[in-house]
Amino acid sequence: MDWIKDKPSTRKSPLRRSPRKHGSEEPKKATKKAKAAVEPDLGTIPWASNEGALIWLLLDQLQVPDNRLVLFGKKPGTTENTKGDSKIIVYKRIGEVILPELYKTSPNTLGKRVKAKAEDLVKSYKTHAKKLQVTGGGLQNDQDEDNDGDNVHEFLECYISPEGPDHDTSERAKNLWGISQLVVPPCPL
Repeated sequence: MDWIKDKPSTRKSPLRRSPRKHGSEEPKKATKKAKAAVEPDLGTIPWASNEGALIWLLLDQLQVPDNRLVLFGKKPGTTENTKGDSKIIVYKRIGEVILPELYKTSPNTLGKRVKAKAEDLVKSYKTHAKKLQVTGGGLQNDQDEDNDGDNVHEFLECYISPEGPDHDTSERAKNLWGISQLVVPPCPL
């Protein structure tokens, strides 16, 4: 290694150093970053107007196979794959279909609003579905001492078909059915 010290004239360029650690001798170039264009405010989206027509359109778009696959994942036992779209791209695509005039002015904001509404609907339906799946949580005899639902062999007083109550349904069950219809609007998912 001593021979390197003896021949400094053979070195043609100075030692190279990392510019990140030691700075650069050249003046820095001005970098231009594209500023995101400010989108106009969308205001309130009337999701519940016209008997929830926009919500039904949103639910229809959530059921489209390409959208469903990205947003909710694969169904068990299937081998279908996504096309590489991110969730926000799918929400923007849904927004473009259900509200094309708002999409033209504010696609990013609309995508975020559609995402928020879809996530709110999913959360709401999961909460209500969980309540409806509890055996004996709503239809119990008043004389039952043990209301914790631990009994595996519990039987409900009645059964209400998906078509709704009929002439054999008790008044108590009809009342619970009516409450559930007010709280949980029908969902085709």
